[in-house]
Amino acid sequence: MGVSDIVMSFTTPASTGSNYTGLALSQGWAYSLVSRVSVRYGSSAQYFWSGPQMFLENLLDAETTQKANDISRIGGNAVAGASCGGAIGYAYLKLPHNSIRASGKPLPFPSDLNITAAAA
Repeated sequence: MGVSDIVMSFTTPASTGSNYTGLALSQGWAYSLVSRVSVRYGSSAQYFWSGPQMFLENLLDAETTQKANDISRIGGNAVAGASCGGAIGYAYLKLPHNSIRASGKPLPFPSDLNITAAAA
């Protein structure tokens, strides 16, 4: 029992009433929306990451090229114009005690964990 995997979900406003003309989102855009994640385990030091840092760490943890591509794709597909409306992206929070890897996955950490995430 404890904290293991944390995934944040992002959805852009639907295109009705929103004008996305001339706009585009690159693949993995959900990670770009995370300006900072702050984590403190009990009375330990406080750790900070940006969304792009977490994205790169997740890509480094991927066991295969296909998994790295999947991490990028679930982070939000590349879209442009009206397709930006209602776009969905997910960001996996890479913390010191967990990993996106399937093999050798560590056990959940006790729940005395304080996480603060700020969106851009």
